[in-house]
Amino acid sequence: MSNPGTPSLFPLHFPVNNFLTIPQNYLHPPFIYYLMAQVTSTKKDRAKIQTFFSIVGIVLLFSQATAAISNSPAPGIIKGDITVDGKPMFCMTVSYEKEEGLAKKTTRYFDTKGQLRLEENETFDPGSLDLVHFTLEDFKAGRREEFKKSRDKITIRYKKNKTTKFKEKTQDKYPHLLHGSMIALYLQKHIGKLSKNRKVSFRLLVPKYLTAYKFTVKKVKETRVNGKDCFLLKMVPSSIFLKPFVKSTYFCIQKDPPHHLMKYEGIITPKAGDGKSYRGIATFSYNR
Repeated sequence: MSNPGTPSLFPLHFPVNNFLTIPQNYLHPPFIYYLMAQVTSTKKDRAKIQTFFSIVGIVLLFSQATAAISNSPAPGIIKGDITVDGKPMFCMTVSYEKEEGLAKKTTRYFDTKGQLRLEENETFDPGSLDLVHFTLEDFKAGRREEFKKSRDKITIRYKKNKTTKFKEKTQDKYPHLLHGSMIALYLQKHIGKLSKNRKVSFRLLVPKYLTAYKFTVKKVKETRVNGKDCFLLKMVPSSIFLKPFVKSTYFCIQKDPPHHLMKYEGIITPKAGDGKSYRGIATFSYNR
């Protein structure tokens, strides 16, 4: 099939005023008013809060790829298969290139019929892994996510589906920011610390809520995936207020260089038709 197009550009505003009655300018940072809602809101409202945080997850995959990728799932340098509740749901391909000193990564997700479902494009500094530009387009639902960093500002934009308008936020830039698909690269870069049971942390962009959250990763144990010795790593929110609401995310990173991501378990990027998030398992293979 032909490429339905390239993503546009940016959104966001915190969509929680439907279940809190206090003025929104008192609700910063986000976790404070969610904590308040735990005390002041109904059981139904608390369920909404849990739903909010259940989607602060991400599909992560990445390593070093050098070739371009077509609209077909076949020729990708990195390939991934995603299962949900034990059933095949999506496959993905990843390409990676460098241009004018920046790294550019394209991730494409296909459904079981081979239809291109979603595409992500990320541009970042290959040394610091700091995010510079990001676009996501869900060709089925119409969801769009965008991020752009200028010299001293960042702009985030989000559009839920084909019928909604973009939400947008511009603010002072964070010192360092990752997007979900870049986390595996960050873990590879810090695998020495992780292997020695030291923790690593980073700020993760969450476009739907026009913000970023700090997460921490640590080694759980050593394991084997597809015959390869791996470190099993666990990612959780750094904030003690968020931990009860966000399920842990797991990565299996190969012990030997180049420390490929072999397996991922957590929230995946494509969503169900009603906008709900899937929690799945992704396994990866790499062209030699």
